[in-house]
Amino acid sequence: LSSRGTRPPSPPLSTMRLLLALPLLLCVLAVISTVDGRRVPLEDNLDLFKPAGWSYGTLNSDQLHTITIALRQTNFEALHSILEKVSMPSSPQYGRYMTKQEVNAFVRPSELTIVSVTRWLEENKIDYTVLDSWFVEATAPVSTIETLLQTKFSKFVHASGVQMTRSISGYSVPAELEDHIEFVGGVVRFPVIKSSLKPIKLQRDVESLPQVTPQFIREMYNITTPPVESSNIQAVVSFLGQYFDPQDLTDMQQALSLPENPIEKVLGPNIVSQPGVEASLDVQYLLNIPGNIRTWVYSTSGEREGGNEPFLVWLSHLGDTSEIPFVFSISYQDIENTISPDFAQRVNMEFLKWSVQGHSFVTGSGDWGVGCKPEWGGCKAFNADFPSDSPYVTSLGATRMQGGQEVGIGFSSGGFSNFFPRFKAQSDVVSKFLQTPNLPTNYFNQTGRAFPDIGCIGNDFAVWVRSRPEPVAGTSASTPTWASQISMFNSLRISQGLPTMGFINPFIYQFQKLFLDITTGDTQAHGCCPTGFECQPGWDPYTGLGTPNWGLLADAAMSPRNFNFPPKRGGGGRRSAPRSRPTTTSSSTRSRNAPARNPPARAPPTKAAPAANNQKAAPGAATPAPAAAAGGGFMSNMASMAAGSFIGHVVADKFLGGNGEQAGEQTELQANQAQALAQQCEFFSHSFNQCLEQNSDNIASCQFSFTALSDCMNKPPTDI
Repeated sequence: LSSRGTRPPSPPLSTMRLLLALPLLLCVLAVISTVDGRRVPLEDNLDLFKPAGWSYGTLNSDQLHTITIALRQTNFEALHSILEKVSMPSSPQYGRYMTKQEVNAFVRPSELTIVSVTRWLEENKIDYTVLDSWFVEATAPVSTIETLLQTKFSKFVHASGVQMTRSISGYSVPAELEDHIEFVGGVVRFPVIKSSLKPIKLQRDVESLPQVTPQFIREMYNITTPPVESSNIQAVVSFLGQYFDPQDLTDMQQALSLPENPIEKVLGPNIVSQPGVEASLDVQYLLNIPGNIRTWVYSTSGEREGGNEPFLVWLSHLGDTSEIPFVFSISYQDIENTISPDFAQRVNMEFLKWSVQGHSFVTGSGDWGVGCKPEWGGCKAFNADFPSDSPYVTSLGATRMQGGQEVGIGFSSGGFSNFFPRFKAQSDVVSKFLQTPNLPTNYFNQTGRAFPDIGCIGNDFAVWVRSRPEPVAGTSASTPTWASQISMFNSLRISQGLPTMGFINPFIYQFQKLFLDITTGDTQAHGCCPTGFECQPGWDPYTGLGTPNWGLLADAAMSPRNFNFPPKRGGGGRRSAPRSRPTTTSSSTRSRNAPARNPPARAPPTKAAPAANNQKAAPGAATPAPAAAAGGGFMSNMASMAAGSFIGHVVADKFLGGNGEQAGEQTELQANQAQALAQQCEFFSHSFNQCLEQNSDNIASCQFSFTALSDCMNKPPTDI
């Protein structure tokens, strides 16, 4: 975090001279437009009202309130292009992930944006903090925030006990800030408070447990224990006062004869005397399915969140720790039409920023079928789930057991986004689905991102709450079931010095034949709409591509025939024994064996395609990434990357003299160079600024970044 209270300082004189040569950064010297009193509303496409289940409370106008201002970032399309290159299994640049500081510099808002917003806060005498995720957190009395945003706040209390300070009258900012602020969090949005996950209320002893336990899942999905890797971390993300009791975790482990591994770290509040079913489910299954992976919990209570289900508080502070988990299990959902497109797009970009660094995000598809309820916009259209609508998140549907086989369970949500288009990897399977006769096409957006991606068991989970096992159901159960499996792929890869799975959706769709297609199911919940979707052969908006066979997928994830892996670094341990389906179960597991499961036929691996506030230091300090960066940082591997990204193209052709050019890439370079050049020059300028600030006693060490910038600008390199 940067320090509080004033805007970032002016850059050093040597840097200023350089910035003068960059049209994109001339705004550093610009005079902010004279305020003429005009204001513009933000997020004015939302229907603002007091949602059902909320009542008015008493608000003290002197109470401190925190808002989260989303600064407008840059280079979204270029970053998406990089993600495709480092995530597609057949790409020559697969696994060459960017580092945190590279990403933060690459999307850095303009200097005019940073200066304009911070000066606005200073003029209103508001304390603020500029985060390296390019959000600004500002705290002031409610009355001051009301004046700043020309709005009116009220206190709202939900029947569950959650309290919010919110406005249902809208808000605005000065007109000259319209191009610099995407939205302001902590003002207008209410979270969807989910009801209890328990389908029935029973008290059972250990001898008559619900059917699904970690051992059941391991047998069902052909999972074997991966090697222990100390750098591998996974995490549960909990919101809105969902807490867990470590004693419940211990009770479960002892009752089921599981290794007694604790949660390693909790970031945020955790009131152990108030355990919730949701958080207990996430913790107990994400940790216990693998049994040997470091597991953290991110807890954001909802008392001061900056938006729906406080995604922004979590995402904006995700880079605060020196280590970052590689897999995040998010078992909380919202309804797409209750959030603004600007809010959704910014959260989407935050997922993109971490995905391009080699991290994975998993969420449930929702527990409301096609999401058709009068309070969610009426009965004339299906409602998509958020964040399942994000292309950079893996969405999980749910199944149940019937006669020893998996079938779709009626609450499992699925559909199509109205905000985000379908991503490339799922295009073929979704296009085929859309050819199904008699689809209710007037109820959904046929071009939107389709979800879920896959399914997992999501019913009759044994979850310990207050020292008692209870049966639980929901896509919230499917979520840690799959997230833990990604973590186990990561353990295998890290043991061999290979990159983490990162954005895993392209892998899922390329190896779709390794999933068990779920072709039958319950009638999908359709609320007040006349129909929903059905399970059918191939992808469907109910259970996606089907459920995983971890053993076959692990083989595919490790095969060099399927990926153009970067040079190995670190790791080096032997792989675990070949994966085969267990045929027996420990007597301590449960009173009945897991059902037989016929794995999908093994498909031959696909061969990789041929190469065709006071920022005394710039935000984005270095963060160790021992596994995701197994192939080295994105910029530090420019030569070995074969010039496969926007940055790689420009630097390889100009700075490296074309030595890294690969056959088949020149056409793309010609098509993108004009757009990319301006973006990269700004990126190199910021990198050079950072170098100067960090090496003020030895500026000669910045010769590399200075030369790269000079080349980018078509200026001859000169001595510093």
